[in-house]
Amino acid sequence: MPILPVVLRCEPRVLATFPEDLQISAMKQLVDLGVEVRTGIHATNLTENGLQVGDEFIRCRVKVWAAGNTASFVGKTTGKRYGTYDNDNAVGNVTVFDFNLGYTRHFAEANFVKSLTLGVNITNVFDKNYLSSVSINDQGYVKSDPTGSTMLWNIGAPRTVTFTLGLGF
Repeated sequence: MPILPVVLRCEPRVLATFPEDLQISAMKQLVDLGVEVRTGIHATNLTENGLQVGDEFIRCRVKVWAAGNTASFVGKTTGKRYGTYDNDNAVGNVTVFDFNLGYTRHFAEANFVKSLTLGVNITNVFDKNYLSSVSINDQGYVKSDPTGSTMLWNIGAPRTVTFTLGLGF
């Protein structure tokens, strides 16, 4: 059985939140790869045998149903940082991980609110204790420091959970 990838989008274009030139480029690249792209339609009746698109039932075994869901797990590494002009006082590298999860619902027929986005963001997932940055008296805590020996080490934020709600008009 041949693999025939099909992308279904309820929006009129792929990558609907990106600039139009990127939307057009993405569509062309998908088509060039042999992907059938159908836009402006909704899939319903998802079963183990396939899914319904309007009057057509598309038979398929593998389905990836994103439907506005997003997730990311991101790591950031900061290398060794020095705290004086002479680079004689340093703090080692640190890696911190963040997790983001979101859902967007578009309302095609709506007159006022066009989309609703919900999200949860967790920064510093593993609650790592670390020094986030160093400053050599550039914030005016000491009146004069020509040798650059006064350091300000900033403590990294602990695990933080935030929730977001976005409305598109």
